[in-house]
Formats: sequence, C-alpha cells, structure tokens
Amino acid sequence: MLEKYRARLDKSEFYKSIFTLMTGTALSQIIPLAITPILTRLYTPDDFGLLALYLSTVSILTLVATGNYEKAIIMPKQDRDAVGIIKLAFLLSVSASLTILLLTIFLREQIARFYNNPKIIDLLFFVPFSVFSLAIYNIINTWFNRVKQYSVLSYNRVTKSSLSSVFSIAFGISKLATIGLIFSEFLGQLFATILFGRSFYRTNRGDFIATSKADMIRLAKDYKKFPQFSLPADLLSMGSYQLPIFLFSKFFTQAVVGYYSLCIRVLDKPFIFFTNAVYEVFRQKAMEDYNRDGNCRSIYIKTFKRLLVISLPIMSIFIIASPLIFKVVFGNEWEVAGHYARIISVMYIFKFVASPLSFMFYVANKQRLDFLLHVYVFLSSCLILTLSFKSAFTIEKTLILFVLNYSLVYIFYIFKSYQFANGKA
Repeated sequence: MLEKYRARLDKSEFYKSIFTLMTGTALSQIIPLAITPILTRLYTPDDFGLLALYLSTVSILTLVATGNYEKAIIMPKQDRDAVGIIKLAFLLSVSASLTILLLTIFLREQIARFYNNPKIIDLLFFVPFSVFSLAIYNIINTWFNRVKQYSVLSYNRVTKSSLSSVFSIAFGISKLATIGLIFSEFLGQLFATILFGRSFYRTNRGDFIATSKADMIRLAKDYKKFPQFSLPADLLSMGSYQLPIFLFSKFFTQAVVGYYSLCIRVLDKPFIFFTNAVYEVFRQKAMEDYNRDGNCRSIYIKTFKRLLVISLPIMSIFIIASPLIFKVVFGNEWEVAGHYARIISVMYIFKFVASPLSFMFYVANKQRLDFLLHVYVFLSSCLILTLSFKSAFTIEKTLILFVLNYSLVYIFYIFKSYQFANGKA
C-alpha cells in the first residue's frame, strides 16, 4: 500500500514538474513566435540571415567556453560539489570570453573574410559578451534543474523571451536593421542571466566562495569525460546542425540563409516547447531511477509515447501546409521558407522523440559512443552539403539528402537509448 502511494506521488510530481516547465517554456516560445509576423515585415531575409550566422557562431563558441562542465552539475551527490563545478565552469567562461575578445580585436577582418560576409565585421564585438552571458545562463539553468526549482526556470525563460521580443520590435521600428535583431537578442539574454545569477548567488554564496582551486582541480578530474568526450560530441552535433547556415552563407545568398533560418525558427518553437520541458524532468528522473534500480525503463517508455503522440500531428501539419502557412502568416516574400519547412519537418518527427531520450547516453556513461555518432553526423553532413553544391543541386534537393541522413541517425539514437534505459550497457 505504501509503495503504491509513493509511486502515485512520484507520478504526480513528475507531471507537476513537466507542467510547470511547459508553462514557462510555452510562454517563452509563444511570445517570439507571435511577433515573428511583425518582424518579417520590419526586417529583410538578409537581416534574418545575418542574425542566424551570428547566433550560430555564439552557440558553438559557448559550448567551448564552459568545457561542457555545466552538464556535470546534475551528477554529484553533494550540492557543494555541484556548486564547485559551477565555479569551475564560470572561470572557464571568463577566460574563453576574454580570449575571444582579443581575437576579435586583432583578427576581425580575417574573420569577416572567412565568413565571406563583410557586413558581419561590425557585429563581431558583440560575440564575446554574448558568449559569456549565454554560458553563465546555461550553467545556472542546470543548477536550478538539479534542485528542482522549475518555477525559477520558467520565470527566467519568459523574462528572456519577453525582453528580446520588445527590443527587436522597437529596434525594427527604429530602422536599425540587422544590428537591431542582434542587439535585442543580446539584451534579453543579458538581463535574464543577471536575474538568474542573483538568485543563485544569494543562496549559494558561501559554497561558491569556499570552493578552492584544489576542489576545482579534483572536480575537473572527476568529470573529465565531459570535456574529453561530451564536448567534442556536442561540438560536432552543433557544428552539423549549424553547418547549413555557414555553407549556405558561402555557397548561396544571404537571403537563402534568412529563409532557412526562419524555417528553423518556426519549427523549433513546438520542438523546444515540448522537448525542453520534458528533457529537464526526464534527465533528473532517469538519473534518479537508474542510480537506484539499475534501469529507468518505465520513465523512458512513458516519455517516448508522449513525445511520439505530440510530434506526429504537429509535424504533419507542417508537411502538408507549410508553404501556405508561411505565405499567409509572414508575407508573400517568405513563401520560399515554407517549402524548406515542408522538407525539414520530416526530420523533426524523429528529432522530437530522440533529443530528450538521448540523455540515456550520459546516464549509461556512453559518451564515447555518442562522440563517434557525432563524428559520423558531422562528416556525413559536410560531405552531403559540399557534394550537393559541387553537383549544382538545388537547395531543395540538398535539404532532402540532409534530412534523410539526420533522420536515420535519430532513429538509431532512439534504439540505443532504449537499450540503455533497460540497463543493457
């Protein structure tokens, strides 16, 4: 009787946690999605393309800045060790951001030539500050997930989204073009990070200050697999995901990058809305069950079913009607992005399910396999996109090959993560 009550209580807490995160995540995704029809009439496809190039750069550099140690914050049994990892990741982020700033000062012209885009040269000085802000945000986000402060997570996501949206409209009306889009993203991120940081520091100041250099060295060694294997794997994953942005910028026009980025922006909203909330809770519950029972099959199957039920109808709508949706909602100029969305939606069905569940690779300590899979994804994506360009394929044909390859990889991730959830390492 007691076991049944405890199981029911755990179940209710799981759904309550998902609901709390989904509420905040929903608002944080609905707000920018709701204003996108306004932004597409204030900014050009070229502006969106340059924003995508900038954000892709920041995303990749942020992974390097923390050494991927933020993912280890959830692992220690003692909160003090988790705070020690936070201090370690914070100092790594400071060092990385200063290094990026120096490189920007002395090499900004060479960087602009690398991107084959002289317009980006004046925007490069935002990069080190954006990297630092996003790195700290990600670090503290993991801490609040560890301590199950889901209301704090939700509040910060809404704050970031709201501020960025307000700034982007204001700057668009002021005719600031690309710099308006980028500066609005930066300000929203900065304010959310400050709020996050204050909340964390108030309650953990003692442990943060008390963490010594020796403590950080010990923790860095204990969780060295994260920079050794998880970081390269995530870099390859992020690189593969962002590769179209960089190569389309080189091989096609900036407008093509803008169409593609709007497509991803729209498709990512339902994806992030559901999967981020589920992921935050699933990884905490999966780790708890796996450490206690040696498997987490029950929560895995439950999460898998719900993700599949959600993904199929949402992505089916995009597959059927995305060109019309984009034309009506965003304006005639953006119908091209709808054709891109129709193709990419197929991949998102599998991505929707695989992304949260792939945390099993970390639970089962299979970072090495995860790294090898990411090597394959990166190399195969480079090959597909490069050969498609050299073969003079249209961008639509290129996207079909890209999506097919990624879909097969996501299916494999689902299969292996299920094995790990059953305790078959």
